[in-house]
Amino acid sequence: MKKWLVLPPLLAILLTGANVPQRSGRLNTPDGEERPAAELGPPDFRTWSRELQIAQLPQTAADFLNRGLIFAARGDFELALEDFDEAVYLEPGLAVAYLQRGKALLARQSKITGSIGADFEFSWVHINRNRTGYDDQAIADFTQALRIDPNLAAAYYYRGALQDLIMNSDSAVADYTQAIKINPYYAAAYTGRGNAYFHKGDHDRAVADYTQAIRINPRDAVAYTGRGNAYGSKGDYDRAIADYSQALSIDPGFVTAYRNRGNAYYHKGDYARAVDDYTQLIRFDPYDASAYNSRGLAYHHKREYNQAIADYTQAAALEPHDSLAYTNRGMVYHLKGDYDRAIADYTQVIAINSRDASAYINRGLAYHNKRNYDQAIADYTQAIAIDGRSAAAYANRGLAFYHKRDYSKAIADYTQAIAIEPGNATIYRNRGNAYNAVGDTRKANTDFSAADRLRR
Repeated sequence: MKKWLVLPPLLAILLTGANVPQRSGRLNTPDGEERPAAELGPPDFRTWSRELQIAQLPQTAADFLNRGLIFAARGDFELALEDFDEAVYLEPGLAVAYLQRGKALLARQSKITGSIGADFEFSWVHINRNRTGYDDQAIADFTQALRIDPNLAAAYYYRGALQDLIMNSDSAVADYTQAIKINPYYAAAYTGRGNAYFHKGDHDRAVADYTQAIRINPRDAVAYTGRGNAYGSKGDYDRAIADYSQALSIDPGFVTAYRNRGNAYYHKGDYARAVDDYTQLIRFDPYDASAYNSRGLAYHHKREYNQAIADYTQAAALEPHDSLAYTNRGMVYHLKGDYDRAIADYTQVIAINSRDASAYINRGLAYHNKRNYDQAIADYTQAIAIDGRSAAAYANRGLAFYHKRDYSKAIADYTQAIAIEPGNATIYRNRGNAYNAVGDTRKANTDFSAADRLRR
């Protein structure tokens, strides 16, 4: 019944490249400290001829490492990996070569899935939070770098980020903690550990770590957004909104902050501001189906049904195999009394996922409102076959039987629904009506009294 209310995961934790320190012409060295980019690489070649000389004629492990960094910065991760492999072969004790190869493995996978740009140093952590074919190789490289240099804070950081991305949050916390022990001013490690705590559901510790990251780097938009996520998950939407707003003042192009602030406004019931943020999100990415779906929900609650339908239609066009937009659009058609279009949308949901019990219930309700009780009963029965613990399916089927004057079956279904959901006053009221219909006023009055008690 409430599936249409589903939002994209509320305030989902960010897994963006900004989990590492902000770029401002400086890079993190393997010991976790910031130095000018020229000291670490890609090298600050003084002349183009010098860059070409090293790029074309590498001889030492350092040459291959430097050229690999150039390729990686350009997004040519296959070539970067070849050079990092050669650097490791020539100098097996070069810890930073293992570190960079691990990062390149993940960046290559991320590029294959279309989730990053060419900014190697800062974008590889856009990878989705699930396993890829390169996770174990990358972890092995980060681990080898640490065997060679146990004080390489960056290797702990990146290994921790990967552990969190593949949902090993406990291991991630341990690695981030080790990075922080080596370098207590490693802001990105605090942000990363905050992310890991968030994924563990420990929102208070997440807030503490994000706050520490902000103390170290007050311009860290990701730390503000992460803290906003944690506040939002605690139900403190005002603080969440304040943090997202701060993130956007630092980085006006931070689209995830618009999405999450819109979600926070939505959950506060401030649908007009939610619409504004989702609209901004769509300006940045007009092909973001979830943004249209979210804005449709906000319009829906504003009772601007035509705008909601338009947004759900656009979401369905962008993601035709995602049932959510069809479910939501079907619900709006239902509210407008356009039951045939609602049925068409619910039927599309069932075509996408024939095991969606809610879709059968919703379609059953539309048939019910058309007084096609037999088809409604068939849909409710299918929902029960999929989910035998659905009080809504039993209660609605009971109502359809009641309207067909099959009172004994109605009473049986209401009784089953009450067993599943004993605190629902409406079901007691409806069963009372069915008992009245068969002349059992004593049981009817008992049910009416129970309904009254539950409504107080």
